[in-house]
Amino acid sequence: NIVPVLMSIVFAFLFGISLAVLSVLMIIRLVALTLLLIFSPIGFAGALLPGFSKYGQEWWSKFWSYALFGPAAALMLVVALKFLEASGSLFRSMQMVGTDITPGTGEATVVSQVIFFTIPIMLIWFTIGLANKFSIAGAAAVVGMGMWAPKKIQEYSKKAMVSTAKYTGSKAWSGTK
Repeated sequence: NIVPVLMSIVFAFLFGISLAVLSVLMIIRLVALTLLLIFSPIGFAGALLPGFSKYGQEWWSKFWSYALFGPAAALMLVVALKFLEASGSLFRSMQMVGTDITPGTGEATVVSQVIFFTIPIMLIWFTIGLANKFSIAGAAAVVGMGMWAPKKIQEYSKKAMVSTAKYTGSKAWSGTK
């Protein structure tokens, strides 16, 4: 009876560490989003001013990266917890089947505990990796779409300034007012 108890302790520890890592990532996300919102004029001005476009693009990329991380991580965490909840009934039924079978009762309990604890831990690790990948890919797509409008405004404003300069220059040189 000591093996299932030790396995439960080890897997509960791993599960707790995995949740702690995810919690730290969420706290980092909160702090980063707060700082990004404080410096949000860089993102908006950088998209419109020609010399600051690199900084604007970097700000938008970071902003969407952190903004999309939270929902992706929350979705995967819900999937992991729902799986844990659903596998709990499976775990109890496997234990009951294991107690009905006299030879190998301990092995059935150990296997069911390994399955019960391993899959949610793997889903949480998958959550951490997948949420980060989703946020980066989503940020690139959103920033690409978001930078389209400022580029068009910048192009039209350049054309308007050039045509205005040509018009006023031609008027000044021709002597007409």
